[in-house]
Amino acid sequence: MRRLPTTGLWALLLAFALGSGPAAPAERVEFRLAYRVGATTTHRVVTETVGTMKFPDPIPEQKFTQRFEQDLVQKCVRVAPDGGAVVEVRMARVAMRMTVGSLRVDFDSAAFDPASPSGDPRSDALGKLLVPLTELTWTMTLDAAGQPTRIEGLAQAFDKVIESIGTDGPLFARRTIEQLRSFFNDEAMAEQMRSCYRIAPGTGVRSPGDTWERAWEMKIPMFNLAVTGRGEYRFVGMEDIRGRRLARIRMSETARVTPGQKPPGPAGLPNAPSLFDQMEMTLEMGEGEGYALWDPASGELVQQRQTQRMTMRIGIRPDPRASDESLRRGLSGMEARLRTAVRVDLLGPDGQPVVPPLDTATRPR
Repeated sequence: MRRLPTTGLWALLLAFALGSGPAAPAERVEFRLAYRVGATTTHRVVTETVGTMKFPDPIPEQKFTQRFEQDLVQKCVRVAPDGGAVVEVRMARVAMRMTVGSLRVDFDSAAFDPASPSGDPRSDALGKLLVPLTELTWTMTLDAAGQPTRIEGLAQAFDKVIESIGTDGPLFARRTIEQLRSFFNDEAMAEQMRSCYRIAPGTGVRSPGDTWERAWEMKIPMFNLAVTGRGEYRFVGMEDIRGRRLARIRMSETARVTPGQKPPGPAGLPNAPSLFDQMEMTLEMGEGEGYALWDPASGELVQQRQTQRMTMRIGIRPDPRASDESLRRGLSGMEARLRTAVRVDLLGPDGQPVVPPLDTATRPR
């Protein structure tokens, strides 16, 4: 039998000893929230939805695509003694591109000029509705863990949008617009913002493998729905991307949708039905999966990607008082099967993502 050289034997024993020694300790990372008065961040939130929409017979099933973009600017105006902060929020830009069958709408507030119609009545009408939203400013209070606790000024700002659009017209349309106000009140939007901030890891020291959970509730009064959600988030580890030391966080979320309570009729219009009064809607949501890149030194969300599937069924009860014949008959059998992808990117001074969306280092694992 061939003998192993002595030097080779010692090398083998040394390798075994080193390999069987104690594992290197996991990296421990301190997550901070660095609120500074005057600090401003801009996030681009893009929601892309694709799927099919089934309409009542004899209309054939139609393909549906929609891309909705928002540039949200947050500026810290006050730091509280308890470590929280008050920030001003505004929507600097909004854009929407939608296709349903042969119907197309394409709008971008950055290129919209109300004095120069585009020639597309649908896009121009959408512009008159959405451009005033870019002029709104409201405040949001964040606690020391980075979670929204209060929103102020949004309801008053939305009232100005309604005034700019005008509320003249049939009672049906006037009541529908009035009920939209119930959705854009401060408390309802605080619920929305809390659900958006659920991935925030808070402050403290974490190691790869650490997990945390969030639960949230969100009401959608105009559709008579209430959403109860729960998410689990796991700190995967640290990555060096474009000169920034970022934490990768995996996310898995579930949501249950149940009937809620419709908003009361607006004062002065007690007998005027709205579209929302006649609508019956159910929503089934699948599990949402994705990841986020978080800057633990500054407490900033740098990038987020998430996908989710949903099925929506809509019907409109017959209304013998309606002026539109289809509403008098009522509608049923409308169904949408959709896949939604949400992308959030922190923008730099040049208006581009600080971590390019196509950077291979940022693809979910």
